[in-house]
Amino acid sequence: MTMRNLAIGEQRTVQTDRQGNYQFAALRAGHYSIEVNSDGFQPQIVENVAIEVGRTVMHDFRLQIAAASERVTVTTDSFIIERGTSSVGHVIDQQTVQEIPLNGRYFLDLGLLVAGSVTPSTNGFSTTPSRGVANTLRPNVTGRIRTIGRVDQWFDTLVFVPAAGFGNLGRNVITGPSFNNTDLSVTKNAMIGDRTRVQLRTEFFDLFNHTNFGAPGIVVGTPAFGQITSTRFPTGESGSSRQIQFAVKLDL
Repeated sequence: MTMRNLAIGEQRTVQTDRQGNYQFAALRAGHYSIEVNSDGFQPQIVENVAIEVGRTVMHDFRLQIAAASERVTVTTDSFIIERGTSSVGHVIDQQTVQEIPLNGRYFLDLGLLVAGSVTPSTNGFSTTPSRGVANTLRPNVTGRIRTIGRVDQWFDTLVFVPAAGFGNLGRNVITGPSFNNTDLSVTKNAMIGDRTRVQLRTEFFDLFNHTNFGAPGIVVGTPAFGQITSTRFPTGESGSSRQIQFAVKLDL
């Protein structure tokens, strides 16, 4: 069996095993022709076989007993069903890259062309930028950032790779937890006698006791990366839970 690159003329030859199985490994992307020859059988040629990046192509041949000087040539389009692997991929060609409207030429937006991909949520508050390693600004990202929304894993951390310098992660691409807080103050002024004024005050912080989570960990490679380990305000008047305080003021 001989496989020839139609663009550059490079060719490779292999032999099948006893069961007729064959394999051409590590081929360049491009269009190829495959020629099959066996003594006593008609030679068969398949033209225009498209080999794309990360794709496994399978093609079965059935040779017939040949009379003198018989030759079979088959012209094929791209293989629609891929039987060699269960993975799903999509190749974006040069024309597509040139014609689609990319905002800022951000190449990761090409992932939106794949069926099933979604854009990140725009609700809530953005966290501070994720960082690659110590003293670097941003890590590299290898795919779409999926928000999971759990405190033990707020977003998918598998798409982040530590960068030795300035990585390719964009700004404000991670959406953190939302913030909800209601404060209430009740004041009562009264007179004691003719000259003494008293003021009674009650103040509620986070009246409905709504939990406001802090930002997830932002340093790639650390145990807390992508995890929420504290509330938004661990201490202070807007603390992690409802707080009530009472005050009395006297004016003599």
